Amino acid sequence: MIDWPAFSPFPSRFVGVSTFDAADTDRVRTYLNWSELFRQWEIPVPFPDALDSPDWGTTARSLLADANALLDDWIAGGLLRPEVTFGVWQAWAEGDQVMIQPPGGGAVRLTFPRLPVADGSSYCLADLIKPAALLTTGESDYIGGYAVRLDQRIGTAIQTWAAAEDDYRVFLATDLCALYRSAVADYLHYRLRRFIWAYCDDDDLSNTDIIEGIHQGIRVSIGDYACSGPVERFGLAALLGLTPDIGIVNDPANPLSADCGFFFAHPRARHFRPQPVVNPPIVNA
Repeated sequence: MIDWPAFSPFPSRFVGVSTFDAADTDRVRTYLNWSELFRQWEIPVPFPDALDSPDWGTTARSLLADANALLDDWIAGGLLRPEVTFGVWQAWAEGDQVMIQPPGGGAVRLTFPRLPVADGSSYCLADLIKPAALLTTGESDYIGGYAVRLDQRIGTAIQTWAAAEDDYRVFLATDLCALYRSAVADYLHYRLRRFIWAYCDDDDLSNTDIIEGIHQGIRVSIGDYACSGPVERFGLAALLGLTPDIGIVNDPANPLSADCGFFFAHPRARHFRPQPVVNPPIVNA
C-alpha cells in the first residue's frame, strides 16, 4: 500500500497533448529489445548471449543481421518516421477509476481492472494515482498517455512479400514493426521522465537498464495484463484527439496497429504479472 498522505505527486512541466519527433533512428535503435525478437522466434537465449551461443549463435546472428538490414532499407526509404502523439494530464483516483482532466475539456473517466497478482494480493493501475479525497488544496497528480503508429507504406511492402509468399520476410517485418513501435515508446518515456514531465533524472541508466524497466515510473501498453480492455483504448483516443481505431498493441494480423498506453510516475509503480493458475489435484474416483 502507498502512504498517500505522506506523498506529494510530481507536477508536470507540460500539460496537454503534443507530438513527438522520433526521426532520430540511431537513438531509437538503441532501445530495440532484441531479446524479445529472439523470444518471438523461439531462440531460448537472450540477447546478446545468444550471438555467442554454441547451439543458437548462427541462427541468432543471421536473424539479427536480417532484421538490421530491413531496418536499414526502411530508413533509406524514409519509412521510419513514426507518428507519435502523447499527453500529460491532471488526474485523481476514485476507487478503481482514474479521472483525467484535459485542459479546457470535460474529465474522462477510465476504469482499470482489479486483478490478482502472484503474491496473492490484488492490483489496479488506479492504485498508482493519488485518491481525490487525499489531495491537498492546490495539489494534483498526473498521468501520461501515448500512441505510436508507423508509416502505412511499410504495410504495403509487407503485402507485397505476402503476395510473393515470402513468409520469412512477412513474419520478420511484422515482428520488427512491433519491436520498433515499442522502442519509440521507450525513447519517448525517457524524454518524458527527464524533460517533458521531468519527474526524475535517470541519465546515468544504460539503455539496457531502461529496456528492463530499471527506472522510476512505468509505461503500460494497452493490451498488457493490467490494461487489457477496449475501454482504456477508447478513452485514450479521446484524450489524445485520435480516432478510436488506434489499434491493439502487437496485433499479429496488423503490423501497423498502434502501440498505445499510459505513463505512471509513482516511485513504487511496477509491472505485475498474472497470478499463476494452480490446477487442482486429480482425485481417482
